[in-house]
Amino acid sequence: MAYIKRRKTKKGVTFHLVDIINGEEKAVKLPAWNMREATAYLHKYIGDKVDNKPNSLMMDQTLFKDFVKVYLEFSKVKKNELTYKRDLSALKPLLKEWGNLSLHRITHASIQEVQTKWINEGLSKKTVNNRCLLLSSILTMAFKQNLIVRKPEIPKFKIDKRPPRWYSDEEIKAILDNARPSVKDFVIVLLNTGIRRGELQRLKWSDIDLINKKIMIGISKSHKFRVIPINTTLELHLKELFSRKNKDQVYIFEGSTPGKPFSVEYYTQAIQGLLKKLNISGNVHAFRHTFASRLVQKGVNIYDVSKLLGHASVQTTQIYAHLRNEDLYNAVNKL
Repeated sequence: MAYIKRRKTKKGVTFHLVDIINGEEKAVKLPAWNMREATAYLHKYIGDKVDNKPNSLMMDQTLFKDFVKVYLEFSKVKKNELTYKRDLSALKPLLKEWGNLSLHRITHASIQEVQTKWINEGLSKKTVNNRCLLLSSILTMAFKQNLIVRKPEIPKFKIDKRPPRWYSDEEIKAILDNARPSVKDFVIVLLNTGIRRGELQRLKWSDIDLINKKIMIGISKSHKFRVIPINTTLELHLKELFSRKNKDQVYIFEGSTPGKPFSVEYYTQAIQGLLKKLNISGNVHAFRHTFASRLVQKGVNIYDVSKLLGHASVQTTQIYAHLRNEDLYNAVNKL
């Protein structure tokens, strides 16, 4: 009968799984930090033997860096291009810390140690959380594939929520007045649709219905299809863009290669350069915040704003709710 053997060494306590295999006593050191974790391995080992399954869990020494390749194949298929590229970027520090360790060796204690190290190196809590969110997804997949006995608890830092950055009317005027034609085209579409960077990149002429005045946004970050009405400003601008487009143009914004959209980096850098020149703080995403803020300030209810933005939950849209404070004051004054 298999059992756990606890051993004291100069470096601390170790746990071993002991069993009789082919008449011989075999002991395997477990990647466990305490008796509770060791017992979990024992239960899994016994369960595998009873169910006549291969005992891969205890003996498995899959390295984190090798399993990451499996995860990336999944990520490339499931996620959009921008999110996949973010995964690639965020994986570099994870591989640096855990790449050569077996999946079993990534523990709650080792994760805490690395988190502390990253914070001490000057990384923001948000960046650390984002890295650990990716680590959590990878370990969840490993757990579901029976490669680890359980997924370690991954601490998450609390982040102070700040009001979103949006552009004032004066800033928008300065941006539009000083932008070169191609950048101005991007900005007008962003301001009047509130779409994400990746959605702007993938926007095709086939998604535009000028007759019924609507834009069809395909499956996006929230994995939902949505429709954005076209207002008068955007209608005039899209008609102008249509009059200028090439015969074989597929996407609203294309580079020199027909049928290929501008890269996200291209217009991100173009807009960032303009903002820096004008000494205006912000980024491309702030145009999405500006779209939402203007709607709320004009009296559009938060549920409709949430639908237009394509948020998975209206709770995400609540960051704009404070802009309705004046309406609340007016409501109270009616008493």
